[in-house]
Order: sequence, then C-alpha cells, then structure tokens
Amino acid sequence: MWNSDYSDRWLFEKGILKQNMPQAVLYDRDGYAYVEYWVGTTKLGERFKLKVEIPDAFPYACPDLYVISPLTLRMHDGPDSVNSLGASHAFHTHGNGPGGCVSICHTESWSWDPATSLYQVLKKGALWCECYSVYLETGETIDALLPKLLRSR
Repeated sequence: MWNSDYSDRWLFEKGILKQNMPQAVLYDRDGYAYVEYWVGTTKLGERFKLKVEIPDAFPYACPDLYVISPLTLRMHDGPDSVNSLGASHAFHTHGNGPGGCVSICHTESWSWDPATSLYQVLKKGALWCECYSVYLETGETIDALLPKLLRSR
C-alpha cells in the first residue's frame, strides 16, 4: 500500500501521531494499513478502542473510522444498541463495519480533504466517544451534544 509516492505521507502520519497520540499504533500488513487507538477514559469512566482503516488511495480517499471496543454500544435506555440503528444522523454513524462494529462519521457533509491527518480523524473519534459517554448518562443524542462540546473547548 505505502509505495514510494506515499512514503513522505506515511512518515508525516507516524510523526504527528507519535507526538500527539503516542499510544496510537500504525500497522501496515501486506498492503492493509490501519491505526488502532485506545481513547483515554472519558469523563464518565468509559473506555473505547478506535480503528482507522486506511484505503489504498489515501490521502485522496477517506479512511473509515470504527469503534471496535466495546463492540456493542448500548442505548441510553432500552434493549437496543447503536449498532442496531445502522446509519444514523442522530448518532453520526455510517452504519456497521467489519464484525458489526459501529462506523463513525468523521467528515463534514461527506466531504474528505486529503490534507486531513489520521491524528485529526482520531481526535474526531475521541470526541464522538466523549459525546457517546454523555449520551449514556443523559439520553441526549450525539448530534445534539457535538455542538455543545465543541463550544465548551
């Protein structure tokens, strides 16, 4: 996957992650590149593991962002899960990814900017996890929580 055309970008991504998210691990196994990152404990004590799958055409193609742990994301109340919703505007999800994990929407209006780093993708994922943790406590959807959380930063 990471041919010589992308080697500078790969080094850039490794460097920015090492500096800002040293616990993030980049993998490139037989042409399948991805990053895994344990989000620090949220304010409410939740822990999440994110995975960014990097497409062959990266940075020109948008990577996919998943919550891989916990695999099932429970709802505030009731027996259903966020996984069972599929694509949801209220939860900023694209549906389910490999193994049924939730796929997080991390771009504005489905547009992807090749200048966006994997670090920025993971930051959006961490923000989503924080919102989800608050949702579990309050029942307020991620769509409603994101603007509030962004204003408070």
